[in-house]
Amino acid sequence: MEENKTEPENEEKDRTSWHRLLGLMMTPLFEKLGCEVTVEVDLSFKKQLLDLVVVRKHSSVLFDDVNPDYYEGFENLNEHNLISFKSFREVFNMAALEEFYGHFTNYKKMKTLNDENNINLYAVTNRFPETLFNRFKTTKLVECVKKNRVYDLKVLTPVRVIITKNSNHPILVNIRFNF
Repeated sequence: MEENKTEPENEEKDRTSWHRLLGLMMTPLFEKLGCEVTVEVDLSFKKQLLDLVVVRKHSSVLFDDVNPDYYEGFENLNEHNLISFKSFREVFNMAALEEFYGHFTNYKKMKTLNDENNINLYAVTNRFPETLFNRFKTTKLVECVKKNRVYDLKVLTPVRVIITKNSNHPILVNIRFNF
């Protein structure tokens, strides 16, 4: 027997396009002030790609059969893990952090994830992010996990920063010397 799929009156979904409505209501004010207004702007002028998304398939990660050199810094994998990689000519700076937070926000929307505690952010970079870390040196927002190798940046949503310079990581060493 087929169930009745109609929703009760009090639970009917709100189909009002509130963002568009706000834009239409505010447009006359801003135009009167001499501004040009565009409602609901698609900001994806250039295709933006997140380097890696790692989704855990089991309740816990199975590190038993893997050499610890391979997963240094990733010991705390979560259900969803977003990874930004800065190549050997790039640096993870404030602009890269802001872009990463944008990817994070888009990923949460795309996957309809409301609990940020299920998502970890990782920045893998060859160069020490000195300029970025200096912005927070008088705060307790940068925590050293392993000196010159792994740091937790606790701004907004925390980002684990993994520095590969002078690393013996079996994969990253090969990437560095082959490019």
